Amino acid sequence: MLFRSRQVFDGPQVSGASRLTIDLTDVEFVDSAGLAVLARARRDRGLTGGSVTLIRPRSDDAMRVFRLTQFDQIFVMRDSVEEEDR
Repeated sequence: MLFRSRQVFDGPQVSGASRLTIDLTDVEFVDSAGLAVLARARRDRGLTGGSVTLIRPRSDDAMRVFRLTQFDQIFVMRDSVEEEDR
């Protein structure tokens, strides 16, 4: 899964995007490697004035990792994709 995530974020459709919305709704587990991929995406967008928005995972365990690492404070987090579209 991590290898696939890195491929997607480094791919031509994503690497050139200034704004990313990443839907984590169905994510049940987050580890340091997953956090590193998200941090890199945020850093890369920040260098060009872009942004990364995360759609909150439904899983309490996954959300706990975001709170403990304070990623919920450094990323814009929304409850749904529809909320992002407003």
